[in-house]
Amino acid sequence: MLRAMADEKPTLVRLRDEREKTISMLSDAFANDLFDVDEFEARVDKAHQANSCEALVVLRKDITPSEENTSTTTAIALRSEADENALIAAQPKTGWAVAIMGGSKRKGQWRVPKKMRAISLMGGVQLDFREAVLAPGITTLTVMACMGGVEILVPPGLAVECHGIGIMGGFEGVERSPAIPEPGQSLLRITGLALMGGVDVKTRLVGESSRQARKRRKREYKELAASAPAMLPEARVHRSDTKK
Repeated sequence: MLRAMADEKPTLVRLRDEREKTISMLSDAFANDLFDVDEFEARVDKAHQANSCEALVVLRKDITPSEENTSTTTAIALRSEADENALIAAQPKTGWAVAIMGGSKRKGQWRVPKKMRAISLMGGVQLDFREAVLAPGITTLTVMACMGGVEILVPPGLAVECHGIGIMGGFEGVERSPAIPEPGQSLLRITGLALMGGVDVKTRLVGESSRQARKRRKREYKELAASAPAMLPEARVHRSDTKK
């Protein structure tokens, strides 16, 4: 039994390394406009849910690896259990982000507490996890948005679970986590309630602003319209018929 457990751990470590390498390559390809937002998000979701190295290789088979990806993968492989334990010990246990008729923002390279609460009451909270430091294991974020909004930005490489309720409001999350927990992996678990407010979890590249994301989507729509121009007149006819 002990031998079986010893064989299983290296396999999970290899799977973790292959997953992070694949997501890094997908992010670089997306930044270079090799495919659109929908394709990018679909591949990232599949990468998080893949349970074999072969499935991850398929996701990146049409992408040429760069030197940066190779060095990143090497650094991941050299990460030790002692480093992970030190990171867990240095992480805050609890934390808050509160906006009452105002705003609260966390961004940059900040240490995320293992258990965090975000409350927005007629205000706005933005939590940017793209450069944040999360400890290995589960980090729990409990969100409450009442007549306000909470925007959560996550990088493609972060595993995310969302379990939220919207009452006269919206709770739009991201669901991507491995079927099998892996050694040293960070998982952000988001739970909460949107009451006449909104909670929105978005995947965005590091350094990409909301304006750049909108411009990217606008460019992709123009390319889609150019490739299928016959679809647009039909949509206009349908709307005019509806008005009659």
